[in-house]
Amino acid sequence: MKNTWPLGPSEQVLRAERVIEILQLRAEQQPERVAYTYLRSAESQTLTYGQLFEDAQRVATLLLAKLSAGDRAVLLFGSGLDFIRAFMGCHVAGVIPVPVMPPRASSPEELTRITAIVQDTEAGVVVTTAQLAQMGSAFFPSAPGLQWLSIENLEGLERTAPVSREQAGELALLQYTSGSTSSPRGVMVGHDNLMHNLSHIYWAEQNRPETVSLSWLPMSHDMGLIEGVLQPLYSGHHGYLMSPVAFMRKPLRWLQAISEYGVTVSGGPNFAYDLLLNRLGSEPLLELEPELDLSRWRFAYCGSEQVRVPTIEAFCARMAGVGFQRKAFRPLYGLAEATLGVTEGRAGGEPRYQRRVDGSGERLLVSCGTTAEGMEMRIVDPRSHELVSPGEEGEIWLAGPCVTRGYWRRPEQTQDTFAAQIKGEEKRYLRTGDLGFVLEEELYISGRIKELIVSRGQNVYATDLEQTAEAAESALRRGGAAAFAVQGEQESAGIVAEISRTALAAGPEPEVLQEWAQRVRRAVARAHAVPVSVVVLVKPGTLPRTTSGKRQRLRIAKLWRDGKLKTLAVTATAASTKQISLRERVASLLGVEVSTLDESLTLPELGLDSVRALELLAELEDQGGQLPIAMLLGLSLKSLHERLQEPAVPVETPWFQDAQLPAELVCGVSRPEPSGRVLVTGATGFLGGHIVLELLRTSAQQVLCLVRGGGGQRRLLEALAAHAGWRSTWRERVQVIEGDLSLPGLGLSSAAKEELEGGFDAVFHAGAMVNWVYPYAALAPSNVGGTLALLRLASQKATPFVYISTMACCWSLGAEGVFSEESDPMAHIKGIHLDYARSKAVSESLVRQAGERGVPVSILRPGLIFSNAETGQHSPGDFLSALFKGCIEMGLAPEMDWWLDVCPVDEVASLAVSRAGHPGTLHMEAQDRRPWRAVVLWMNLRGYAVKLVPYADWSRQLKLHCRDPEATLRPLLSFFTRPVPGLNGLRLPQLYEESRRNNIESQRSNDALRSLPRRALDAELLERAFGGLVASGFMPAPSRPVTPKAQGPEHRALFQACLERTGSVGLQVLTAKRLPWGEAGSEVRSSVIGELASWRYGQAAGLSRFELQLSEGSLPVVLKAQVPGDSAFEIGAEVAALCSEALGDAWRAHRHHSEVLQGDLREAALYRTQDPRFVAHTPSLHGQGPGQLVLEDLSGLPLMDCAEQPGAWDSQAIQAALQGIAQLHSVWLGETLDQDWLAAPRSSSSVLEQTSLWRALADFALSRSFGEWLGLAGRARYAELRADMSWASSLDSGPRTLIHNDFSPRNAALREDGRLCVYDWELASGGLPQRDLAEFLCFTLDKDTDSLQIAELVELHRSALEQASAQTLNPEQWRLGFGAALADLMVTRLPLYAMIDAFRPQRFLERVVGTWCRLDGWARELPGG
Repeated sequence: MKNTWPLGPSEQVLRAERVIEILQLRAEQQPERVAYTYLRSAESQTLTYGQLFEDAQRVATLLLAKLSAGDRAVLLFGSGLDFIRAFMGCHVAGVIPVPVMPPRASSPEELTRITAIVQDTEAGVVVTTAQLAQMGSAFFPSAPGLQWLSIENLEGLERTAPVSREQAGELALLQYTSGSTSSPRGVMVGHDNLMHNLSHIYWAEQNRPETVSLSWLPMSHDMGLIEGVLQPLYSGHHGYLMSPVAFMRKPLRWLQAISEYGVTVSGGPNFAYDLLLNRLGSEPLLELEPELDLSRWRFAYCGSEQVRVPTIEAFCARMAGVGFQRKAFRPLYGLAEATLGVTEGRAGGEPRYQRRVDGSGERLLVSCGTTAEGMEMRIVDPRSHELVSPGEEGEIWLAGPCVTRGYWRRPEQTQDTFAAQIKGEEKRYLRTGDLGFVLEEELYISGRIKELIVSRGQNVYATDLEQTAEAAESALRRGGAAAFAVQGEQESAGIVAEISRTALAAGPEPEVLQEWAQRVRRAVARAHAVPVSVVVLVKPGTLPRTTSGKRQRLRIAKLWRDGKLKTLAVTATAASTKQISLRERVASLLGVEVSTLDESLTLPELGLDSVRALELLAELEDQGGQLPIAMLLGLSLKSLHERLQEPAVPVETPWFQDAQLPAELVCGVSRPEPSGRVLVTGATGFLGGHIVLELLRTSAQQVLCLVRGGGGQRRLLEALAAHAGWRSTWRERVQVIEGDLSLPGLGLSSAAKEELEGGFDAVFHAGAMVNWVYPYAALAPSNVGGTLALLRLASQKATPFVYISTMACCWSLGAEGVFSEESDPMAHIKGIHLDYARSKAVSESLVRQAGERGVPVSILRPGLIFSNAETGQHSPGDFLSALFKGCIEMGLAPEMDWWLDVCPVDEVASLAVSRAGHPGTLHMEAQDRRPWRAVVLWMNLRGYAVKLVPYADWSRQLKLHCRDPEATLRPLLSFFTRPVPGLNGLRLPQLYEESRRNNIESQRSNDALRSLPRRALDAELLERAFGGLVASGFMPAPSRPVTPKAQGPEHRALFQACLERTGSVGLQVLTAKRLPWGEAGSEVRSSVIGELASWRYGQAAGLSRFELQLSEGSLPVVLKAQVPGDSAFEIGAEVAALCSEALGDAWRAHRHHSEVLQGDLREAALYRTQDPRFVAHTPSLHGQGPGQLVLEDLSGLPLMDCAEQPGAWDSQAIQAALQGIAQLHSVWLGETLDQDWLAAPRSSSSVLEQTSLWRALADFALSRSFGEWLGLAGRARYAELRADMSWASSLDSGPRTLIHNDFSPRNAALREDGRLCVYDWELASGGLPQRDLAEFLCFTLDKDTDSLQIAELVELHRSALEQASAQTLNPEQWRLGFGAALADLMVTRLPLYAMIDAFRPQRFLERVVGTWCRLDGWARELPGG
């Protein structure tokens, strides 16, 4: 909202940087003007500006006798003018005030809280009343050095001048939060925060000197202080004050004072209005107070807690008879961490409501108005830290000048709360912890994150349950109910409700109280479909509240759990979930009758295999049973049943205990001479075997392999011989050490111990129990205990230790900040829900500690280990291989936003060997992560019919499929199908989706690995891996053959032939040296279509850089291997079909309109164009052959490949590009374009004939982030363009030319002299030149571009084309054509990017969509638009 109130503050007030400067100004200009009146039942007290400033100077004299500027002073006052004197005195002295309410004698909790504040601030002085000062030592016996200062007698004291701005420091006060959901924390409010917020309140309330305000809130509370005390000072109006106690005892006094003194601005939290209505009862107001007149009350603010519709309606209806107007009621939103106010209320309008349907049922929520000027509000998914779609609920994040500096001396909490980052953005925000959504720029609050109750996977809000409870029984006190989640019962709620004083005075019988409680339970359960475990009725005044009256729901829940609530009635229900007996469940899993079970047998003896045993264990744990898997498998059915009947004993998770390296593990002082031996664990496994081979291949060392006993030598040699690179001559260099990682001391015999004591030069620890379903307790002996035993060996002689960990250690749900190579996984191990990863995190901790004690340790964190990149060899127990095969068996794959982070095993082994003696941690993330959908697409192209389905559907089908004991995924069934406790039904794989993964930083690792050859998960790597799986008999053969890539002529001969075809006779190509693309080192660049076509049809495709050594000098070139149009179309059809069946059908149905057909021929023909206007703005053609173009190497040009760099194209560059494209458009402007290689011209008929394709594209795009990026208005506009395609007729009018039809920074750059250079002309066709203009501007501008700049650029293109072509172009028709081009772009092109984004990220797309909305809005503002 803009500041529209005409009577702003004076220039002197606007220049002030501290409130004391404003007080000094008021005192100098209006010393006799009354600033405040404190209303008392006996005699009111007043304070003028002059008196207040002088008293503040005298208080400063007292303070500076004991403190220095920058010290803290606690202000312990109930209410009254002395608090204001003390507060302003602190500001004169430069002392930081800490406002605190005095404790009630009956509340030891309040005394404890104040003691904690005093200790936290290290305040040396408490400023208070004389009476409280005398009681100080009794209040705070634990702080004997604390000085107490009374300011009731200031006569005769000298006056101190205000300290300078520099001496005063940054902080205006420490505002301790009231602790409605947590312990109090000191919010550091800066002088600038305070001044900005006071200005915001001034404009929101439209204050002026004639304003009259009234506040009864505690002055130690942010609303009472800033709104009640400091705002009158800022705006120069008269501020009335009254005691909170007076209000609480008789709320009618508030209305009486508003009426008597002509108050225009006053308010309070929602509970205050409820309390007033409760106390007034049903008696007519004018009978209670005949003279009551609220007609001058123009701003009745309501905030500090969620504002409720029933409160607004009841209050407005009740007060209408005494002159109160509905439009005066102003719901607001704010919090101490943002100083106070965040929104401005709805200026001049009545309260606005929004109806929502969610887990709480139908809810009516209140608008809190628009955000204050200068403040930025974002609605964010609290888990993924991504922006939610407009109108959707999320956590409220804030940035701007009112956001305070953080929490006093709590850097970690400050970092967590004040430095949140939206995924993909660098800006930092304040996390409010409040949930809400924005509609039409107005904020609606829906609840607090910490007070959510989760029922059947739906969020239910405490406030909604409370409203229903209060409405269910008239005997309950309005605003006196508190709802909370009942611990241990995830899907139930508890409610504590105060009965009214009137109902209590009637002396209800216990049976009546029980009926009231039952009535509440039934009403809440019926209205919200949430089980209510307990309803408790208590006396009025029982519920603890903050100083501002907020219900402390978490504290109320704790009081109930601890049995500390004094109850009048309690009604509780039994658990609603039926417990299935152990015998019944076992019989069901075995498929037998319960009566046939022999209870003396163990589960394995009964025939229950390990997979079904894990299934049973998961169910027992879900029902509260806690027992190790060994007990589950080792006890008889009868003993197991008896064990489960025993009271549950909480099981302590041993992670942190296991992660402590024993103190006696001390590193040897020096390393011995090299022994020529190394130790490898896991050598019979997939990775360990590759490490052994790498060591044998690259060194002459003897390799000791720790292998379990019982034929260890035979098993090791068989495992090694299965590797393609094994040589029989290496047998003598491989030695088995029999041992077991899971046993104490590795289970070594005395001979083995003696062998290892002989020393070795490095340990490569790759051995582990890799199991995705076993609990931590089953994995720890091998994975943690084995690591510790090996560290003991390595520490004896400071032997280099290479530990193979996993990137899964880095993936912790809910973890904030950046996880780098140096981050400790133990810091967020509770968010790691895969127990295998937890075991590796604990082991990492041990390895790190050993490193700190002198062991040269290296930690390598690979992603998912994949097949050998060269040979295709795979691991039989590999997770990905099993998943691939399982999906092929089912014909179904789960639809997930999962990006495969895979590393070929040979690359991991090579890196591991190279890390010995190089301390530190490296992330080995995939060279080029690919989405799971792209792999499923590849499988379909390969001939495996696999359909993508929603995860829930796939999970259900998997359970049915795994009834077959031979099902490949059966051992992983619980991993894929078991809900993770406490996460609303999510399964483990879903936790690794991109939106839920935390932010991982691997730059240091990427720099270190840059020189190593690494393979991306592309089509060729998948082909090699699947080939190995098929060859081994693990995977069925595919139904579609793949054409082997043809071996064309060697590059020198190819270039020679291409040059000769274009007339370069006499030049000889001597050599052709391939060059990499940039730092990444990749040799070929291609689109997803090009990559897949190259693989499937055996046709080289993509761009490769070469340096040609010619008979006359050298020539850098790019070889473009083109994708034949038919191949590109077929791959596109497969992509479309995997997105949706309708999209695949529509794609094929409109084949004749496809722009990709003949794209290779089209581009080749265009590069032969001789027109100098075309040649000047395209790459030079050095040679040409069938499907091959030898082009100028543009890789060093400015702005090359910067489509994903916002702002890279500045205004000057954009103008140069538009001048250049106008030159290109002028070549064919107005000419007949009938070349057979051209794509069908963009016309109304071609667009309208493909309506079914545009509909199917829209359905898919809108199901993804594309719809979120469009926003509410954008989606409506997109729907409008598809419903009414009359805009298409404009494609036929106006001058037409040959257009690039894909003109963006993806295909354009600037030469050194500033000329445009456009490449990749495969999609060229006839059409409006504005089509290229529209697409280019969508990529290079942003959503905030102003109308003038858009108009100038559109006109620049028109006038440049007019000049280049010498043809007259009507400006008005040109702009209308631009609007039609934008419509065409949205309907026919941008959704295609959304389709491709599902398989390869189009990171520019969100920005492009936002810019399109801006450009379309501009075009529609034009006459006729």
